[in-house]
Amino acid sequence: MVLINLVLTVLAGSAFAVPVARAPTCSKLSMGTPITSPIGSFPDWAIKARAGDAAAYALGDGTANLEPTDKAYLDGMKAQGVTVVELDTEFSGYLDDAAYAGAVDNVKTVSQYIHSQGMKVVVYYPGGEVLSEKTAVTAGKSMAKQHPDWVQYDITTNQTNVFIGSGQVFWVDPGVESAWMDFNSGWKDYFAKRVALLAGSGADGVWIDVPLYNDITGLWCDASPRAAAQFKADTGRTVPKAVNYKDENFRAWLQWRHTNINNFLKYACSAARKVNPNFLCIIETVTIDYLYATRTGFDGPSLIGDGITHVWEIDVVSLDNSMRTALEDDWVSFISMYKYSKSGSAPNPSWAFTYGIKEDDARHSIVTAVATGNNVYEVKSPKKEVSTDTVMRTRMYKWIAANEDRLYRSQRLARVALFHSSENRDYIDDATQGLGLFCTTTSPLATDKTWWAQGTAAQSCYNFQGLGEYRGAVKALLHSHIPFEVIVSPRLSLVDLAQYDTIVLPNVQAITDAQAAIFRSFVQKGGNLIVTGPKPGLLNDVGTERQELILSDLLGFTKATIPASKINQVPNGGKVSYIQSTAGWKYLNATTDSASLNSLIAVNAAILPTLVSTTADRRVHFEVSHLPEWNEVYIHMVNYIGVNGKYQLTKTSFAVTIDLAQLSSKFVKKNLIVSDVSIISPDPSFACQDATTGITPLFTNDGSKLVAQIDSLDQYQVLVLKYTSSGAASTTTVTTTTGPTTTTTTTTTVPTTTTTTTTVPTTTTTTTTTKPTTTTVPTTTTKPTTTTTTTTVPTTTTTTTTTTTKPTTTTVPTTTTTTTTTTTKLTTTTVPTTTTTTTTTKPTTTTVPTTTTTTTTTTTKLTTTTVPTTTTTTTTTKPTTTTVPTTTTTTTTTTTKPTTTTVPTTTTKPTTTTTTTTVPTTTTTTTTTKPTTTTVPTTTTTTTTTKPTTTTTTTTVPTTTKTTTTKQATTTTKPTTTTTTTTTTIKPATQTTTTAGGVPKCYPAWDPNFDYTVVATVSLNGINYIDKTIGEGAGVRPDGPAGESGWVSEGPCA
Repeated sequence: MVLINLVLTVLAGSAFAVPVARAPTCSKLSMGTPITSPIGSFPDWAIKARAGDAAAYALGDGTANLEPTDKAYLDGMKAQGVTVVELDTEFSGYLDDAAYAGAVDNVKTVSQYIHSQGMKVVVYYPGGEVLSEKTAVTAGKSMAKQHPDWVQYDITTNQTNVFIGSGQVFWVDPGVESAWMDFNSGWKDYFAKRVALLAGSGADGVWIDVPLYNDITGLWCDASPRAAAQFKADTGRTVPKAVNYKDENFRAWLQWRHTNINNFLKYACSAARKVNPNFLCIIETVTIDYLYATRTGFDGPSLIGDGITHVWEIDVVSLDNSMRTALEDDWVSFISMYKYSKSGSAPNPSWAFTYGIKEDDARHSIVTAVATGNNVYEVKSPKKEVSTDTVMRTRMYKWIAANEDRLYRSQRLARVALFHSSENRDYIDDATQGLGLFCTTTSPLATDKTWWAQGTAAQSCYNFQGLGEYRGAVKALLHSHIPFEVIVSPRLSLVDLAQYDTIVLPNVQAITDAQAAIFRSFVQKGGNLIVTGPKPGLLNDVGTERQELILSDLLGFTKATIPASKINQVPNGGKVSYIQSTAGWKYLNATTDSASLNSLIAVNAAILPTLVSTTADRRVHFEVSHLPEWNEVYIHMVNYIGVNGKYQLTKTSFAVTIDLAQLSSKFVKKNLIVSDVSIISPDPSFACQDATTGITPLFTNDGSKLVAQIDSLDQYQVLVLKYTSSGAASTTTVTTTTGPTTTTTTTTTVPTTTTTTTTVPTTTTTTTTTKPTTTTVPTTTTKPTTTTTTTTVPTTTTTTTTTTTKPTTTTVPTTTTTTTTTTTKLTTTTVPTTTTTTTTTKPTTTTVPTTTTTTTTTTTKLTTTTVPTTTTTTTTTKPTTTTVPTTTTTTTTTTTKPTTTTVPTTTTKPTTTTTTTTVPTTTTTTTTTKPTTTTVPTTTTTTTTTKPTTTTTTTTVPTTTKTTTTKQATTTTKPTTTTTTTTTTIKPATQTTTTAGGVPKCYPAWDPNFDYTVVATVSLNGINYIDKTIGEGAGVRPDGPAGESGWVSEGPCA
């Protein structure tokens, strides 16, 4: 698609003037090479799965071919775009060995045909429930009657978790026995052996449902003798006799149940993968971010194992009406659950149910799942046997297939993360009072008998301070259009935090020691925290109060001195913003509570960076992702306006602004130049009906920010930015310390004839100006030295100083920025790495920057410490004019008195450091009265000075510089300038190093079975990266600048 440069009038206070109407033109989008590599143990088909249920036909008899109607059903699924068939069988029932073997033979027959059609097969098998037919119950041959020692027991009554169907749930027919199995009994081996037999059937995986301590009859399980013995062996504790949140034993038992279920599932999946190493275990997980995991024991994110991931059952507000009658806060909860699900499976693929009752609300569920990165399992509510609408499914699955790499191979680009704590959920809110699935407990339709809470107000998430604060933070971030990701406590590690500037801890009272250590390290490295609630980090891993707040050093106060609010700047680290009130919970309960919203968002605006800003309504949801293999960035936009008790979606138009400089410096790590802008969408109302085409929106692009106009968003659109890039993004950093406050400044230059200043949470732009100006401050690297050195490196560092009385254009090749300057008002010269800036004001003020420069050559094991200091230079200027002729070599001598200049630094294994003092070569000065174009070659550094100047300077780092200049009419003082060059050598992908004992070590690829120890850090472009080797470490994975060899995946040694 041809890049269209449109000139639009940008009005003050609004992004666009009204554009001229035009008919959209649909064009084919260029596609990159499909990405098919596995993610861990998950192959490409699982990463891009589009699932459908095959339960509405006979399976055949295991010996004959499938009937024509069976084949037609499966052929129809293929035509609809289904790639994975979830095969429902009779495995829910209590089968003897012979009956089970026959059922497995049927699976073989069906699997062969499904594979012949290019689809995969995953077989449904409940892991926690066994159904026995009414006749078996009557004959005494049911599961519970033949194996009474295999069922769960309630902790209070010692009652077995078995019931006879009488309308409790739709899947248990009247008279049928539902037995819930003890995961520590003989059932554990029984189930594992049967799953292993299934793994040899030719199926591609098993779909394990309901691995729960089910509470259908109101019980809290498991207190069976087998479970009690295992709990004692694992924890040294006894099973509690009552539900009592004040009892530490009860709280420890809640946590143990999560681990116990996970061990059962991993045991079964391990047995299956021994038969077929490619066999996958897909665990149906109905416990999402609310309190059902506490009630039933299954905590999805804590299940981490080889070949194991989840299919998340995201419930709807009504079995009969799906989400059609959901209110605004119910939709917020809906989005919250999908975001939690994606995080709960990461980095593995995350499959998710998308229930619907009509085609339009079904599409809305699908796009909510897709925008948040989940694979779609489209089914009609309440059962999962059929599609809501096969025409709709075909359309949606075809569009997903056309964009599957964009949707499921891209990386999320949020700079803010929201922390969800399983421990906090288990201890803070009382799950005996309700579950908090949604907010609205009474249906807007009086005739709706299948509404989720049936009017029970205690069920609402409005009532729970822990869940309410979490969901309220979700709502605040969504309404503020701040893209964010969820981090779940079982999967918390340093590598998860690497891309984020700020983590939000919403009323997180329970924090483990290990979690606290990770948050502390995050802040010490410059990350920020936003902490809410009255008892931050007061509870330990079993919910018992500590003597002191575990994060008191970061918060800046103690348990005895908790303030209403505080922002604490951690020395040499990030900021911690604390709010004692549960502002999120308040905002969840009242959208009009702007004060609570502001205390979360506006007060913390400086540490809540976002790549996008918009004029959209609060009910438009934004997600941002990046596919580096295709050089594409995606802005996902989902509309929820008008779906508030009635399903009457309202189309909307708005402008969206993308910060290209942030993209370059924070994520792409290269100078980014947008070459194409498109919009794609699966909406029936979208202009382009071909799934491979899109339209070009109205947009402006100044190289720093791109502003696009989104017209008539119905349900879902994706803005696609295709870019080119070259070289590394040029970023310079300056740190200024004033009293207890430290300000770090970063200037990022992108090569589009524009110098762009980007604010990052750890950085601020320093500019000296009396007129509109852009100043690039050079990067300074400090080493222990007392020598002031002027070093010229003939690479891409080129400086030209031109004195004129008319406009002057300075052109610097390759990675430099070209600026047009008029010196009668102001002169600004910008060079990406080494910059000399001269500011001349027309009246009588002269600013003289004095820069002390060091050349440092480092390897990846170098730690660079910048010590903030203050340099004061006083210059008295006389009215003088000196012209240096062209091609004359001028020597600049800087004499520094032997003063005390000490820069403490920590250097790990520095390699050769060479400091060279040379006379600046090839000095070119041009004086002209006409517009002049000066081209400076790549290898030449030009320094211009009026006359040799002797300056006495005491300095450590050019951080805070105070300049006093005597005012003289029309007098310009030339600055004393030195040049800074920092060279960083990146370690190869495969490298042998030597330990302290002289034993060679290799850097292996990441293996979860090994621990890793941090041995060095390096800072590149203002971002810290960690280099690790195998050792007795904290168990965190190697990370580093994306695309740089030797960091993300350190290959095995040859």
